[in-house]
Amino acid sequence: MSRLAAARLLAVARLLAVARLLAVAFVCLTFVATVVHAQQPPSADPWGFDDEVKVETWGDILRPQALDIALTAGLIGFALFSFSKRSKVLKYTTLVFTVAYLGVLKSTMISVTDIFRVVDLNLPEFRYSVAWYMFATFSVASTVVWGRFYCGRICAFGAFTQLLDAVVPKRLRIEPPLWLERRASYIKYGLLVAVVGYYIATKQTSVYRYVEPFWMFTRSANALLWTMLAVLLLATLVVRNLYCRFLCPVGAMLGVYFAGHHISADQAVVGVQDVQDLRARLRVGRYSGSEDRQV
Repeated sequence: MSRLAAARLLAVARLLAVARLLAVAFVCLTFVATVVHAQQPPSADPWGFDDEVKVETWGDILRPQALDIALTAGLIGFALFSFSKRSKVLKYTTLVFTVAYLGVLKSTMISVTDIFRVVDLNLPEFRYSVAWYMFATFSVASTVVWGRFYCGRICAFGAFTQLLDAVVPKRLRIEPPLWLERRASYIKYGLLVAVVGYYIATKQTSVYRYVEPFWMFTRSANALLWTMLAVLLLATLVVRNLYCRFLCPVGAMLGVYFAGHHISADQAVVGVQDVQDLRARLRVGRYSGSEDRQV
């Protein structure tokens, strides 16, 4: 295929990616606007006679959240930059920042408790949780556009296991055969169904601590949970990213709703011989930041 044809295919692929991102952004903004409108408190004085009522401004609301919003936006921006550069140094810098800020300092990750909130239609009030909505919206939108970008860059536990993977000697690793890996990957879907079903039946949110190790960043748990975490981390030393690949209910949820994964146009064009091959690569291309082949 000529260079001109390849350049045209590259341009088309990029336009499709941009259009897809704009569509996702429109849906997300519509959702946020709906949430904000629904959460507007009723007026204390609908007739306007009470001139003494103090109106809380957006400045008053956002001022205490400004640092959190700025750091969250900075992390997202840097994660996107490191992803676009395909640099291992930038990737691991992002992972360290993710563990330190979203993990140790904030203990903020997409969790099954967020699924519980959706089930109950009980999301946090937008104006007091701007950083959370920014983080959650980006996690969902980036999954639609790039696949498991969230898992590979801005999930604190996923980042921690990737840093662990970088320092553990590869000779200690045991890679399960492909047939076993495919079957074991269904375990997380079973856990997702089980934990959501349990919550619907009992309304007990504490069950999340037994299916997610994310609580470790709070450093608060009983002896049983610490023992379970120790076993999981020891197993992770042997089987790379064990939890993320086989046990994470959030990963299962993202896989259910966003099964189609996107690859960059630059990657798609390399080695493409015709338009049909390009389309096939765009359909089957995958990005999973928890896998060794990604940078």
